Amino acid sequence: MNTVFVLTHEYPRVDCDESKLVGIYSSLDSAQSAIARSRTQPGFVDWPDGFVVDEREIDKDSWTKGFSIVTHIFVPLWGTEPQTLSCVGAERRTGDIYRIFHSDGDTDVDRWEFPPGSLVRCEKREVNGTPGCLVAVAIAQ
Repeated sequence: MNTVFVLTHEYPRVDCDESKLVGIYSSLDSAQSAIARSRTQPGFVDWPDGFVVDEREIDKDSWTKGFSIVTHIFVPLWGTEPQTLSCVGAERRTGDIYRIFHSDGDTDVDRWEFPPGSLVRCEKREVNGTPGCLVAVAIAQ
């Protein structure tokens, strides 16, 4: 079995985690030497524990099941004038169709026009002065 050692560096950001490919090495010792060299460099020095080494088999798929695009959409709340929108998590399915999900921190779930788990069609609209926001407008057929 031929393997390589993939070295990445990860650190949290406000909106997501950042990951950088540092290098690909023929041995674990070489990857650990790269960590020692990198730890003193700008950026890395602020996140010295962000290094991750993964052993990978050559000519073998590492990701075999596709992936989901997770984003935020706006869902109207029932009984609000003018219409109030709640920003919620959603998974893009195809085209303009999204599946709504929620986390423990979501509020007003019982007032969402489209409940969690719904497949909805979204349109790009201006929300609070920001153009191009995805807004749920109908249950997907």
